[in-house]
Amino acid sequence: MKNYFGAFLIFLLTTSGIFAQINFEKGHFITENGIKTDCFIKNEG
Repeated sequence: MKNYFGAFLIFLLTTSGIFAQINFEKGHFITENGIKTDCFIKNEG
């Protein structure tokens, strides 16, 4: 029974990243030439 519980626990820990959602937030950046570019920025935090 302990083997099944251990395998199940490892399965949950390794697959938890699959259900995570990546968010993109609207933002902008300015280049050295002063050109402003509107874009979506990936929020990993």
